[in-house]
Amino acid sequence: MNFAEWRQRLRVVKAMPMLESGMKVETIALDLGYSNASAFISMFRRLMGVTPDEFRKGMGETQKPGAPTASNKSSRARSDKSADSSAAR
Repeated sequence: MNFAEWRQRLRVVKAMPMLESGMKVETIALDLGYSNASAFISMFRRLMGVTPDEFRKGMGETQKPGAPTASNKSSRARSDKSADSSAAR
């Protein structure tokens, strides 16, 4: 992991309690050094698999065993796609 990747992950970790506290996404983005909310939302979605608002909405829900979470939703979709392509061969 290079420095830029490490810094992006750190920003996500710092954003989580801010989202939990109800801060606006735009305020969080600016506080973390992004020039606008769109850049922050794109980075958050790429790393977490959900947008900041989707993450915030999912916080209060109780997860059923085996249910997709913010951290495994995107990896599960990728593994399903690779399984589909393997079956087609």
